[in-house]
Amino acid sequence: MTSLWLALALLVILGGSGVRRLLRARTGRQPFLIDDDQIRQIEETGMLETGTDEPLDQDRIDEAERRFWRESSWDEPEEY
Repeated sequence: MTSLWLALALLVILGGSGVRRLLRARTGRQPFLIDDDQIRQIEETGMLETGTDEPLDQDRIDEAERRFWRESSWDEPEEY
């Protein structure tokens, strides 16, 4: 019985690593890693400025949210 659980655990581990490898191959991106200096910056300022992120366009975000709710088909709530 113990060998069955070990075999199932091994299958789960192998499956998880396979999915992770597949996702990494599809995105072509490595996991985001930070070093000690960046951790200190987060501790001091509460944020990490990498200089690579472009500012968010709030109008574009709002329009995408409105479009999502317009195109979604939700059932009306039932009255009790």
